[in-house]
Amino acid sequence: AEKRVLVLLALHEQKAMDRPKQAQAVVKQCLKAFKRTRAGVESAELIDQLRAYVANQESGLDEAKRLLAESRKRSSKRLANMPTFISIPIFIKTLKNPQAQVRHKSHELLTATATRFYADKFPADGFGFDPNVNPKTQQAGINKWHAWWSQVEEADKRTNL
Repeated sequence: AEKRVLVLLALHEQKAMDRPKQAQAVVKQCLKAFKRTRAGVESAELIDQLRAYVANQESGLDEAKRLLAESRKRSSKRLANMPTFISIPIFIKTLKNPQAQVRHKSHELLTATATRFYADKFPADGFGFDPNVNPKTQQAGINKWHAWWSQVEEADKRTNL
Protein backbone atom coordinates (compact mmCIF):
# COMPACT_ATOMS: atom_id res chain seq x y z
CA ALA A 1 0.00 0.00 0.00
CA GLU A 2 2.85 2.41 0.79
CA LYS A 3 4.34 1.90 -2.66
CA ARG A 4 0.97 2.69 -4.27
CA VAL A 5 0.71 5.93 -2.30
CA LEU A 6 4.25 6.94 -3.26
CA VAL A 7 3.63 6.13 -6.93
CA LEU A 8 0.47 8.25 -6.92
CA LEU A 9 2.24 11.10 -5.14
CA ALA A 10 5.05 10.95 -7.71
CA LEU A 11 2.53 12.07 -10.35
CA HIS A 12 2.58 15.44 -8.60
CA GLU A 13 6.31 15.99 -9.13
CA GLN A 14 7.31 18.73 -11.51
CA LYS A 15 7.45 17.42 -15.07
CA ALA A 16 9.17 19.04 -18.04
CA MET A 17 7.05 18.75 -21.18
CA ASP A 18 8.50 21.24 -23.63
CA ARG A 19 9.22 18.69 -26.35
CA PRO A 20 7.26 15.73 -27.75
CA LYS A 21 9.73 13.15 -26.36
CA GLN A 22 9.38 14.62 -22.85
CA ALA A 23 5.60 14.57 -23.18
CA GLN A 24 5.69 10.93 -24.28
CA ALA A 25 7.85 10.04 -21.27
CA VAL A 26 5.53 11.85 -18.84
CA VAL A 27 2.41 10.21 -20.24
CA LYS A 28 4.15 6.80 -20.08
CA GLN A 29 4.89 7.49 -16.39
CA CYS A 30 1.23 8.30 -15.80
CA LEU A 31 0.17 5.09 -17.52
CA LYS A 32 2.68 3.05 -15.48
CA ALA A 33 1.45 4.69 -12.27
CA PHE A 34 -2.15 3.75 -12.89
CA LYS A 35 -1.21 0.20 -13.91
CA ARG A 36 1.08 -0.28 -10.87
CA THR A 37 -1.50 1.07 -8.42
CA ARG A 38 -4.23 -1.21 -9.72
CA ALA A 39 -6.54 1.56 -10.79
CA GLY A 40 -10.04 0.20 -11.09
CA VAL A 41 -12.85 0.74 -13.51
CA GLU A 42 -13.15 4.38 -12.41
CA SER A 43 -9.86 5.04 -14.24
CA ALA A 44 -10.38 2.71 -17.21
CA GLU A 45 -11.23 5.55 -19.60
CA LEU A 46 -8.17 7.56 -18.53
CA ILE A 47 -5.94 4.50 -18.92
CA ASP A 48 -7.29 4.02 -22.47
CA GLN A 49 -6.53 7.68 -23.25
CA LEU A 50 -3.01 7.34 -21.84
CA ARG A 51 -2.43 4.20 -23.93
CA ALA A 52 -3.71 5.91 -27.07
CA TYR A 53 -1.39 8.87 -26.49
CA VAL A 54 1.62 6.61 -26.02
CA ALA A 55 0.73 4.59 -29.14
CA ASN A 56 0.40 7.73 -31.26
CA GLN A 57 3.92 9.14 -31.58
CA GLU A 58 2.48 12.30 -33.17
CA SER A 59 0.39 13.32 -30.13
CA GLY A 60 0.56 16.98 -29.13
CA LEU A 61 1.89 18.71 -26.03
CA ASP A 62 -1.51 20.17 -25.09
CA GLU A 63 -3.01 16.69 -24.95
CA ALA A 64 -0.10 15.48 -22.78
CA LYS A 65 -0.67 18.38 -20.38
CA ARG A 66 -4.38 17.60 -20.22
CA LEU A 67 -3.65 13.93 -19.51
CA LEU A 68 -1.14 14.83 -16.78
CA ALA A 69 -3.66 17.19 -15.17
CA GLU A 70 -6.35 14.50 -15.28
CA SER A 71 -3.89 11.92 -13.89
CA ARG A 72 -3.07 14.25 -11.00
CA LYS A 73 -6.76 14.86 -10.34
CA ARG A 74 -7.48 11.11 -10.25
CA SER A 75 -4.39 10.51 -8.14
CA SER A 76 -5.54 13.09 -5.59
CA LYS A 77 -8.99 11.53 -5.42
CA ARG A 78 -7.58 8.05 -4.90
CA LEU A 79 -5.14 9.26 -2.25
CA ALA A 80 -7.88 11.13 -0.39
CA ASN A 81 -9.95 7.96 -0.22
CA MET A 82 -7.23 5.69 1.17
CA PRO A 83 -7.61 4.39 4.73
CA THR A 84 -6.15 6.86 7.21
CA PHE A 85 -3.96 4.28 8.94
CA ILE A 86 -2.15 3.86 5.61
CA SER A 87 -2.22 7.36 4.17
CA ILE A 88 -1.50 9.64 7.13
CA PRO A 89 1.90 8.15 8.07
CA ILE A 90 2.98 8.27 4.42
CA PHE A 91 1.77 11.85 3.97
CA ILE A 92 3.75 12.83 7.07
CA LYS A 93 6.81 11.04 5.74
CA THR A 94 6.59 12.78 2.37
CA LEU A 95 6.52 16.24 3.95
CA LYS A 96 10.32 15.87 3.67
CA ASN A 97 10.22 15.26 -0.09
CA PRO A 98 12.65 17.49 -2.00
CA GLN A 99 9.97 18.21 -4.64
CA ALA A 100 7.86 21.18 -3.54
CA GLN A 101 4.83 19.93 -5.47
CA VAL A 102 4.92 16.59 -3.65
CA ARG A 103 5.27 18.32 -0.27
CA HIS A 104 2.37 20.59 -1.13
CA LYS A 105 0.12 17.70 -2.24
CA SER A 106 1.10 15.63 0.81
CA HIS A 107 0.36 18.55 3.14
CA GLU A 108 -2.93 19.30 1.38
CA LEU A 109 -4.09 15.68 1.64
CA LEU A 110 -2.77 15.33 5.18
CA THR A 111 -4.62 18.37 6.50
CA ALA A 112 -7.79 17.45 4.61
CA THR A 113 -7.72 13.90 5.98
CA ALA A 114 -6.90 15.03 9.52
CA THR A 115 -9.68 17.60 9.42
CA ARG A 116 -12.19 15.15 7.99
CA PHE A 117 -11.54 12.28 10.38
CA TYR A 118 -9.90 13.87 13.43
CA ALA A 119 -11.21 17.46 13.52
CA ASP A 120 -11.56 17.38 17.31
CA LYS A 121 -7.91 16.32 17.70
CA PHE A 122 -6.33 18.46 15.01
CA PRO A 123 -5.08 22.06 15.34
CA ALA A 124 -6.26 24.48 12.67
CA ASP A 125 -2.73 25.77 12.02
CA GLY A 126 -1.50 22.34 10.85
CA PHE A 127 1.42 22.55 13.30
CA GLY A 128 2.87 25.50 11.41
CA PHE A 129 4.18 23.39 8.54
CA ASP A 130 4.63 25.32 5.29
CA PRO A 131 5.09 23.07 2.22
CA ASN A 132 6.61 25.95 0.26
CA VAL A 133 9.60 26.22 2.60
CA ASN A 134 12.66 23.96 2.47
CA PRO A 135 11.78 20.76 4.38
CA LYS A 136 15.12 20.83 6.24
CA THR A 137 13.89 23.90 8.12
CA GLN A 138 10.51 22.30 8.78
CA GLN A 139 11.62 19.49 11.09
CA ALA A 140 9.80 20.93 14.13
CA GLY A 141 6.48 20.92 12.26
CA ILE A 142 7.12 17.42 10.94
CA ASN A 143 7.94 16.23 14.48
CA LYS A 144 4.64 17.71 15.69
CA TRP A 145 2.79 15.83 12.96
CA HIS A 146 4.51 12.59 14.04
CA ALA A 147 3.66 13.20 17.71
CA TRP A 148 0.05 14.05 16.85
CA TRP A 149 -0.37 10.88 14.78
CA SER A 150 1.18 8.74 17.55
CA GLN A 151 -1.35 10.18 20.02
CA VAL A 152 -4.25 9.54 17.63
CA GLU A 153 -3.12 5.94 17.04
CA GLU A 154 -2.73 5.35 20.79
CA ALA A 155 -6.19 6.75 21.50
CA ASP A 156 -7.67 4.57 18.75
CA LYS A 157 -6.00 1.48 20.21
CA ARG A 158 -7.41 2.23 23.66
CA THR A 159 -10.88 2.84 22.21
CA ASN A 160 -10.86 -0.40 20.21
CA LEU A 161 -9.74 -2.63 23.09
